[in-house]
Amino acid sequence: MLKLKCKSIFVLGMSVLFLFVACNSTKSEFGLFEESSSTLNPDTNKKKLSEKKKFVLFQFGNDGEFITVDESSVFTPNFFGTLKQKKTEVSIDPKLKEGGFGSIYLAAYYFLFWDFNSRKKVFEAVDNYFSDFQNKRLKRDLKTSYKVYGKIPVRLRWGTTKISTPNNGTTEMYVGYMFKNNSPYFTLTIYPTFNKYSEISDAVDKESLKLTYYFTKSQLSELKNMLSEETINNVVFDFYEENNTEVEAVIDVYDEYEEAVVEDSADNQSEEVIEIAE
Repeated sequence: MLKLKCKSIFVLGMSVLFLFVACNSTKSEFGLFEESSSTLNPDTNKKKLSEKKKFVLFQFGNDGEFITVDESSVFTPNFFGTLKQKKTEVSIDPKLKEGGFGSIYLAAYYFLFWDFNSRKKVFEAVDNYFSDFQNKRLKRDLKTSYKVYGKIPVRLRWGTTKISTPNNGTTEMYVGYMFKNNSPYFTLTIYPTFNKYSEISDAVDKESLKLTYYFTKSQLSELKNMLSEETINNVVFDFYEENNTEVEAVIDVYDEYEEAVVEDSADNQSEEVIEIAE
């Protein structure tokens, strides 16, 4: 009889314990348990809010940092080496007075930024390419054609999305041209660059990808017009005026090949490069 009573008391105690745990789990699921805990410890919410801000800062670190002035396009290779047209956002970093563009490259998003001197050299190379194209001086079998117009400093920012690009580095890019499927392209080639952000975080790669951007003449003309010094000056002055800060001015053989076509939309298109006469 005594054993039966003890067993009944044990079962009753376990039932009460189960109900207590279930009740607390339900409160926790609907946010009630945390609310009562924060009442006992008012610093709890502050700690959680601080952790949330750090997460958001990493995920959306450059949201609003760069100003997009227009959209254009560029060709980049996919995982199989086939050129695919990608949308670019022509952007300006007003604090550093730099201009460039951003686009998806394989599984990441890369920004390229140039200061005043670099932009000047880039567009001088573009003019030289236009002249060589028109006067039939582009050589299909020249192995060093990708660097015939020299090396130019460039700053990289990259990450998982265009508003989360904590990875960064500075290097030089080779400027020249290459032929793909009988069509010449103006090219920017950037070899793997040390990621300065890897000094802060061990969770990222120590280097960027090797990047090669391919431009048609029409894409180059668009980029050149969108990154005019007048446009960059206006964006920089507007930015500092909105933030009530003073700023100084931002001035411190043709029938043997065919131009590749640029689609009206870079979002829905074939991965094949179509050849047409200009």
